[in-house]
Amino acid sequence: MPCFIRLSEKLGVKLPSDKNFLDWLEKQLIEEFKVNSHKELEKVLENKYKSDSWSLKLLLEEFAVAYRLKAKKKKPEELLVKEAGVV
Repeated sequence: MPCFIRLSEKLGVKLPSDKNFLDWLEKQLIEEFKVNSHKELEKVLENKYKSDSWSLKLLLEEFAVAYRLKAKKKKPEELLVKEAGVV
């Protein structure tokens, strides 16, 4: 279980369990905190949780909302392609 899932549970943030979301979230967090590996990300998130858990909670919620909006935008395009018989 990725470290950010455990932290989100501690913070009371409900994240989608979709593997695509988890991969996307990890990439976003790595970019946000400018780290190079999952191990470094784990350390940074633990430190952020200890020093400023409120902003970490807001960040995780923001990423969850952004992903949902991205998925909603993408879905109609996929439906249109299927309806056109391109797939």
